[in-house]
Amino acid sequence: MERVFGGLGMAWARFDEICDLYDEVFSSPPFAWVPEESVNHRARLRAYFADRSFSAMIALEEDELVGFAYGRALGVDSQFWWSRPGLREEVFYAEYPGRTFVLGDLAVRSDRRSRGLGRALVSGLLGRRAEERAILTVQPPAIRTKRFYRRMGWEFVGVVKAMPGSVSPKWEIFVVDIEPFRALITRAAKGNE
Repeated sequence: MERVFGGLGMAWARFDEICDLYDEVFSSPPFAWVPEESVNHRARLRAYFADRSFSAMIALEEDELVGFAYGRALGVDSQFWWSRPGLREEVFYAEYPGRTFVLGDLAVRSDRRSRGLGRALVSGLLGRRAEERAILTVQPPAIRTKRFYRRMGWEFVGVVKAMPGSVSPKWEIFVVDIEPFRALITRAAKGNE
């Protein structure tokens, strides 16, 4: 089976398929879901595509979308750290240009999981970013999701209460250094020369 990975242009061309897969994955347990989330996600994703810092990776098998990962840079004026989760030094929460990339969403079709697609999508996406670190949020009941990220080196930071309109009342925050992902991409590129 042929597996193809694509970036931002391919992702835009598959916008509706990304939204359908998002709904399929995140409307099922263990994730919290509200009926308006599908419409809200479409609006968020359109806004992300308009953000110059936005990046995306998609995975296709036999021309069928089977996974995606996307995110954007965290702005210096972001309210992301408003509740100061965890017991960290204040410098941990400081944002400046080039510091933090937010992995917004990762989804892989349920029948394609445990085959390395999620790892490849996250590694490919982060490996092409210039920021120092990446952060993400996970709904607390998503045990398998948290285990996946921990195996990739993500570190638990703390729990935050959700902003109004969120599908989950609380979110767990994870952080990872991006440099190892860049090194992986560099090694792979040298191996293909």
